[in-house]
Amino acid sequence: MKWTSKILVGAFYEQLNRKNYKWIGHNLFFFDGFESDLVGVTKSDLLHEIEIKISKSDILNDRKKSRTRRTKLNKKWTRIEESKDETLENGNGPNKFYYLLPRDLYEKSIEVIPEFAGVFVADHKIMQYSRSKKSKITITKIREAKELHKNKCTDEDVNKIKTSMYWKSVNIVLKHAILKEEVDK
Repeated sequence: MKWTSKILVGAFYEQLNRKNYKWIGHNLFFFDGFESDLVGVTKSDLLHEIEIKISKSDILNDRKKSRTRRTKLNKKWTRIEESKDETLENGNGPNKFYYLLPRDLYEKSIEVIPEFAGVFVADHKIMQYSRSKKSKITITKIREAKELHKNKCTDEDVNKIKTSMYWKSVNIVLKHAILKEEVDK
């Protein structure tokens, strides 16, 4: 099977969203400067970020990302350049950070996954029935993420996810309407 981000997102939503999360959004710029593939609010109001990766180079490129943020040092505003890993380890992001990737990629990439990151793996199985075959994808957490901070998410955080998902759905409906209008001409 050729893995894609869409396949992994769909499997995650189907299997883990309802069990573990009150709210979940995808492709959000939720944490300053970095796009998150999935951001979930747990039933205990903690934020989890899940990054989907389908190649080792994708993992390495993600770890190279950096941002510039403003902070106050010695009573003076200054800009600090920090990597995504530094941002996460400094507690400026989700409570926990995970990778979601195909099992064979995990086995090839274990040495480049940071210690603080948890891991979900996807497995693909073909189920043979008497008259047909059925494809099944399972998602399994094989490594728990380290807690990066203890702050609970706020109502503002939840509203940010809800608002983002609302506008994503509105854009999908609008694109569909425009395409339908073009086809009907």
